[in-house]
Amino acid sequence: MSPMPEATTEYAARVLADALGWTLRASGWRQVAEQVGALDSALAQADEAGCREALRRLALLGPSRVGRIGRLAADEPAAPPPPETLDLMNRLIHSLRPGAPHPPTREDGPR
Repeated sequence: MSPMPEATTEYAARVLADALGWTLRASGWRQVAEQVGALDSALAQADEAGCREALRRLALLGPSRVGRIGRLAADEPAAPPPPETLDLMNRLIHSLRPGAPHPPTREDGPR
């Protein structure tokens, strides 16, 4: 991963760490996965503007924001992150904070 300003990488790690605790409907997680993928690409290319845009969009997808603006279908159950999204978020957090302990995985059990 190419160098990015420390403030940007720290903010990215914080947003991703917050997202690990979100409970969303499947439609919400699909949107989150899209933005986490965009963030991953932006970080790999050292694209600070792309990183900030993906983070802005990701932050807007949090459960309190999505619920308030009525994006969730009432018949869709809320759940923690799906395994693929969880793994990518964990990998990104670990790469952004190399000295930090590895974030928990789904195999580690409930938090």
